[in-house]
Amino acid sequence: MAAMSNPERRNRIAAAMRARWADPEERSKLMAGIGNPDRRNGIAAAMRARWADPASRQEMTEQVKAGRMSPSAREKIAAASKARWADEATRAKMIDGIRAVWRRKKQQHGSAE
Repeated sequence: MAAMSNPERRNRIAAAMRARWADPEERSKLMAGIGNPDRRNGIAAAMRARWADPASRQEMTEQVKAGRMSPSAREKIAAASKARWADEATRAKMIDGIRAVWRRKKQQHGSAE
């Protein structure tokens, strides 16, 4: 996690991920990985194990505390979010996305029973 505190490295990683996301084939691979229940369960198990380890838990807690934003930064993000939701086209797109996730989860739970 310490590597993500390096702005140059963080920018390189962000640029690489944006490039991958822009490529339709790479995007479908990323989405397949995200949507794979076995992969999600593996990630969840790994995170539970990290939080269960006292040393790791302490380190992550310190990183969370160190990363808390200043009030001015939170205000800036809140203003941008309000502006995004105020735009009717963006709002409709976000609501459609939320509803699609709900439908997908409902179908997954329905097929699991």
